[in-house]
Amino acid sequence: MKTTLITSLFAVASQMAFAFPGLDILQPQLLKQSRGRASHSDAKPDAGCADFSGKWKGSCKVSETSIDLSLEIKQTGCTMLQAGGDITPIGGLKADSFILPIEGGKNVAVFGASSSDWNADQSELGIQFNALVKEVGTQKTTPLSGSGNLKLEGGRLVETMGIGPINVSCIFDKE
Repeated sequence: MKTTLITSLFAVASQMAFAFPGLDILQPQLLKQSRGRASHSDAKPDAGCADFSGKWKGSCKVSETSIDLSLEIKQTGCTMLQAGGDITPIGGLKADSFILPIEGGKNVAVFGASSSDWNADQSELGIQFNALVKEVGTQKTTPLSGSGNLKLEGGRLVETMGIGPINVSCIFDKE
């Protein structure tokens, strides 16, 4: 799934690494892919929730790999985030499917669902997701699930996500 994410985060796929041999190479591709598209309404968030909108630049650490990223988040009230072309409804469900290249010229097909909700004081966005990942041309299907959150700390955008044994942490500063 894509990040979910958040943003892309919170896109579920953006943080995947799973039981396919050599799939560690997929992690950076998914992170970049989920944050690479753009545009939607410029409505500002309601005063009652955190405002994640803006252009952000920082890095994500996936296992032991660090990846520099830039992203733009657009937020519609307290009900929707968009990071690149990935739209995350807040308080709702999202389903997504796509095919991604992996090491060795192979592809994986991903189908996933995610949900996102504010914490009690609407300062942090939590995401839960589940996905099935199939290496195209094989019988190998891997289920994935995980969760993450998005929040502001000291003016920085902080994203954390866990998918099985894989942990992702991102810190962004506003450009």
